[in-house]
Amino acid sequence: MSLQYNRPQTVAEAAELLQQPGRRAVPLAGGTWLTPRLRTDVDIPGSLAGEVDVVVDLADLPLSYVVSEGEAGSGALRIGATTRLSVIMDDPLCQALAGGILAEAARRAGPLNLRNSATIGGCVAARGPVLELTLVLAALNGSVVFSDGSADSTLRTSRSDLLITEIVVPWPAGDVRGGLARVARTPADQPIVAAAAVVNTSGVRVVLGGVAQQELVVTVSSAVDLAEAVAVQLAAAQPIADFRGSAEYRQAMAPIIARRAVEAALR
Repeated sequence: MSLQYNRPQTVAEAAELLQQPGRRAVPLAGGTWLTPRLRTDVDIPGSLAGEVDVVVDLADLPLSYVVSEGEAGSGALRIGATTRLSVIMDDPLCQALAGGILAEAARRAGPLNLRNSATIGGCVAARGPVLELTLVLAALNGSVVFSDGSADSTLRTSRSDLLITEIVVPWPAGDVRGGLARVARTPADQPIVAAAAVVNTSGVRVVLGGVAQQELVVTVSSAVDLAEAVAVQLAAAQPIADFRGSAEYRQAMAPIIARRAVEAALR
């Protein structure tokens, strides 16, 4: 099967190409996730080889930016969907948000070559259970905005024909601190379990990944109540396991990693 390649100049044109009836179209941003899955000579999880009819290249769209609107407590940080992770890592606004937790998550996403190619929109669209960048966005109450004007505060969408245009993160008011923690087989490996914590005067919000199919969101008024709240979430979660770690190991590490993320925020 041959692929039709398109490089639209406007968001409206890209959205129209993604919604062609009877044809499966996929957006191409940095290509770090999509490109290997389109190859026919390799077999990797989530392969799309032979299943895609149209590739829509987003390179020419005006979706690479980091801007601030309004003031703390009422404004928001808006990040265009094709903004590279390397830009987010070095951007002063991202570094100022909750102690730089968003910039740090972008740095942890992978090596330099990946950060120079991967985009925030692509990371959200292809999110896995332990991608720290998406854990941070969830901890900061971020939302994803689509080309039709709709928004999703869960940072997920069940419709593959919707084009992500930007990520919006509310500017928190007051003293807000963020922290990250993870456990992995090696420092360079993807985390087995990871957590992002945001701490302010109203309480603690922790988002855990790598424990269940969906992230676990724990909100408590005090860090003293964290362990019990995590235990409640674990009891209701459907555990996952793979070659990196068993379900039992992941569940045992969850409260430890959650606590370490909060401690990192408080430091």
